[in-house]
Amino acid sequence: MLEPTADVGPELVVAEAAGTEGAAQALRGILHTATELLGATRGFLLICNDAGVMEVACVREMRPVDVMDLVLTQASLVVRTVLRERQPVAADELGRAFQFEANAADSRRAAIFCMPLDLGDRRSGLFCALRGTDAAVIGGLDLEILHGLCDQASLVIGATSACTALAQLEACIKAGSLSLPRILI
Repeated sequence: MLEPTADVGPELVVAEAAGTEGAAQALRGILHTATELLGATRGFLLICNDAGVMEVACVREMRPVDVMDLVLTQASLVVRTVLRERQPVAADELGRAFQFEANAADSRRAAIFCMPLDLGDRRSGLFCALRGTDAAVIGGLDLEILHGLCDQASLVIGATSACTALAQLEACIKAGSLSLPRILI
């Protein structure tokens, strides 16, 4: 499930959530714009289903294995909180989450910044940016733009999942299979 599907330099799309080249390109563009907005060079989009299985949908300037290491160590509290509460969360360079407020000088210390993706009831996801120590204050307008970008990523992932499900169903019908595969949308 974590096999690379496209390698284009510093950005890599990994999961079947970015099944087509158009979807992969859209996710790379969204991730690039979102990380640039926050003054970050590294980031990723992560998907988690209701069984707790995580997929890396898209990464920028990181290897997928580094994303999973980060998710399981330094960013684990932030990732868990975003996936449970579906609210933006920030953490300092040691992974300690703190109360985040837009336009607060304290937002400069957000070394890890995560926002939820709305992927429905069966799945959740998040956008995560890894910021440097010289990052700027995250403003209210920045958050509004990030919400819009996360909504776009959610739509791309949802549309790709629906297309994949339809293709599986079509293949079963053509094969004359009486047992249909379990399709998660």
